[in-house]
Amino acid sequence: MRALAAVVLCASAALGAVPQGDDLLVDALASGRRVSLGLLGRVWRFLAARSLDLLDVAEVNLAVGPGLKAGVEYGAARTTLGLVQAERFGFDGRQVGAWVEKNASFGILPASLVFAPCELFRRAGEPWHSLALYGFEMGSLGAERTERQGFATTAILYREARMAGPWHERPGDIASFGLELHLLLVGGRMRVKPLEAVDFLVGFLGIDLDPALAHPEEEAIGRNRGPRIIRSDRQRSP
Repeated sequence: MRALAAVVLCASAALGAVPQGDDLLVDALASGRRVSLGLLGRVWRFLAARSLDLLDVAEVNLAVGPGLKAGVEYGAARTTLGLVQAERFGFDGRQVGAWVEKNASFGILPASLVFAPCELFRRAGEPWHSLALYGFEMGSLGAERTERQGFATTAILYREARMAGPWHERPGDIASFGLELHLLLVGGRMRVKPLEAVDFLVGFLGIDLDPALAHPEEEAIGRNRGPRIIRSDRQRSP
């Protein structure tokens, strides 16, 4: 009898250790839920990253403040002339909000071609050198300097940057195409950035070019975090 009782107890314990049908269903649902949430999270992060990369491709903003400027960027050079200091509203890539900007620009192509002969005499003295350098060379490429402060934005791309022809201190803005017009107190700017467009496309292959395209002083929001307002009037140290 004792042996029979022992066998019965062992069988009961073994049966109790085997999950019942309801337990198996609950475990399966819980496991499926964890897998689904993990997959949805990865999909959400991927779509958020692609959305930010797409936003980086363009700059569109309005300006209110004193100034006079007209300019066109066409990849290899820029024809632009003016000085503007104004409050800007809109976005420059993922920098969305308002900021104060001072911009000075000079580029007079095709009028700069008039100074091309000065290249032959640039060693003849300072006037010829200046006419060749500023009148022809810089006049043909186009040069700008931009200073930004008073940010109430989701990111800070840069506080100061210089541009010459296609070159820009922020690599993501190199060889841009766009236009700007400012008349006395109001103006606007639109710009498309080809290198940021490349970053958007290769992002679908898992390649991230953002670190290489950022300005050294960029203060951008995290790729996988929601927008965070940055308010700062900090000036660059001399």
